[in-house]
Amino acid sequence: MAGSSPPGASTLDPKITAAVIYYGTEPWPLNDEPKRFPPLLILHGDADQVISVEHGRHLALVAKQLGAPVDLVIYPGEMHGFAPT
Repeated sequence: MAGSSPPGASTLDPKITAAVIYYGTEPWPLNDEPKRFPPLLILHGDADQVISVEHGRHLALVAKQLGAPVDLVIYPGEMHGFAPT
């Protein structure tokens, strides 16, 4: 799953028991703050110019604060979607 919809879906649907997020950002569009996250694996390139790696870091922080196990893997030099340079 990529982008912002998967994190949002994972906060709303308790049937989602884990999620892999590529170049993730905060979940939106949500009317309320997330109350839960499943375990997350977040994969993000640090050269992403579309969604800053800081968004991935923030998603990891918010999910951890809500008690979710999170693995954040940052790939040096990788662009958005791990597209070839």
